[in-house]
Amino acid sequence: MNASDLFPPSEYLKSEDIEEAGGEMQLTIKGVGFKDYDRDDGSKDRRGILSFNELPKKLTVNSTNAKTLIAMYGG
Repeated sequence: MNASDLFPPSEYLKSEDIEEAGGEMQLTIKGVGFKDYDRDDGSKDRRGILSFNELPKKLTVNSTNAKTLIAMYGG
């Protein structure tokens, strides 16, 4: 059993999704939005959210994802 078997499917893209796709995905960004996440201290953390034409899952643009996108495409 994998740890991922213990959790319901997520609406967000995970590294496991990319691994299952053979290590690469070519996606077209359909939209950009924002989502507010609750922090432990009661404050909010706003992050970018990317949606794609090719799949229903979205990508949260955290620090690592932002740096990767900037390195690949500029910014």
